[in-house]
Amino acid sequence: MIRDPMAQKEPVVLVVDDDNTIRMLTRAALEQAGFKVEEAADGIEALSVCEKVRPDMVLLDILMPGKDGFIVCTELRQRPECALTPIIMMTALEDLDSINLAYNLGATDFITKPINWTILCHRLRYILRATQEAMVRKHMEEQLYQSQKMEAVGRLAGSVAHDFNNVLTVILGHVDILLMSLEDNHDLYQQAEEIRQGVELATSITRQLLVFSRKKPIQPTHINLNKLVEQQTKMLRRLMGKDIDLLTALNPETGNVLADPGQMEQVIMNLVINARDAMPRGGRLTIETTPVYLDDGFCKQHVGITPGPYIMLAVSDTGTGIDPEIREHIFEPFFTTKGPEKGTGLGLFSVFGIIKQINGHISVQSEPNLGTTLKIYLPNAGRTVDDLDLDQRQTNLYDLQGNETILLVKEDDSGRHELKTFLQKIGYTVLEAGNPSGVLSLLQQCPKPVHLLLTDVVLPKMSGIELAKKIAKSHPEVKVLYMSDYMQPTTNTSFLEQSAHFIHKPCSSKTLAVKIREILS
Repeated sequence: MIRDPMAQKEPVVLVVDDDNTIRMLTRAALEQAGFKVEEAADGIEALSVCEKVRPDMVLLDILMPGKDGFIVCTELRQRPECALTPIIMMTALEDLDSINLAYNLGATDFITKPINWTILCHRLRYILRATQEAMVRKHMEEQLYQSQKMEAVGRLAGSVAHDFNNVLTVILGHVDILLMSLEDNHDLYQQAEEIRQGVELATSITRQLLVFSRKKPIQPTHINLNKLVEQQTKMLRRLMGKDIDLLTALNPETGNVLADPGQMEQVIMNLVINARDAMPRGGRLTIETTPVYLDDGFCKQHVGITPGPYIMLAVSDTGTGIDPEIREHIFEPFFTTKGPEKGTGLGLFSVFGIIKQINGHISVQSEPNLGTTLKIYLPNAGRTVDDLDLDQRQTNLYDLQGNETILLVKEDDSGRHELKTFLQKIGYTVLEAGNPSGVLSLLQQCPKPVHLLLTDVVLPKMSGIELAKKIAKSHPEVKVLYMSDYMQPTTNTSFLEQSAHFIHKPCSSKTLAVKIREILS
């Protein structure tokens, strides 16, 4: 976030003049008006001071020994950090050629001596404000361009992930059917399990793409942070590189939190990436979880948090640390100390927003050259397992068999065939359709009552949500289970998020079977 220089306590002005008396008078006038003054006696010293101090404005004399004001102005404008810094040229000369040359070289304004100090101070304040407005406009233009670029990349990522997930769903379904047909001691059983693990790893990659593209619907659920960190550790180690040691300290007593899994993965990923960038020469990164109780004393010192049991997630590094002046801004949007090619300044801002959305708290502890620790406190939701853990309680798919009739609507032929085969294998009668056209007539022709509509959200010509609403008018007894990996911009996500009957693709056959039995029972 760009701040108004005039909102700061003391805008810094660099005064460059070889006349010591002029420098002394200028300092006295500017300091009395609330400016902080740095001095340079010649052009070479001025360039050196600008490297050490980032002045908000430069008052630059033209006639100086060595490098004159014209040369200094030219060299300052060639530096990216001084591209928009106001440069006011000062001289006793009033010839038009000097004025034109000063503006052509990038000077912001031109004043002549002798100087009216009162008018000068007001003039400098006006120039600072005008420059700030120009900086904000430029910044917003850059952010608009970046936003448009990210939106295009997000659409591409979402489309790729959606198509890839269809393939993964087919593979996962057939592997589960194969595992059902094999004994645990069969030679092919372990190979099939390894295929399944590979599919699950690919699923985690597509999940990251969907989080990035913001196509993944927000579904708060009970998450065990230990399991979430363990699932991401392998990918995070590859992200760290060989010169950074990634350690975990996961308290086994850590309970669950109520949050969206994709958002929490994004939180961990952003914190880890920031920690990695703070250790360009390598180091140690530690991810820690533990249950804590925040008392009244702690909560009185931190706005927006109430006493009670929490889960702490901490990410610590041994990197460069953060200066106190920077530390207070790190959660602001578009604030970044990285170059324009390395960061947008939205990473920690997104983390802050996600944590606040689920009534959590985030704090930072850091000192220059002593590393950084970011601590997140999330309300402890107990030890209730979520839907993703339900299949762990069922050791045999045959325990989840049913005899009801399911209407399966899925555009992808191979995926639909795999699902139909699996559902029939565990006892269900399955009607199938590749698109919404003719589904109502199919219902009317069916001699048996249909108990469940199992449908993709994204379908040709009509969404699964619209299809379910149409069916409900004539067959209100039919229950609905939606499947999807991401939402199109036109999808009624608010309606979907209120429904308890939704499952993310790709999912295991056990998870699907458990969910179906939950709905039908």
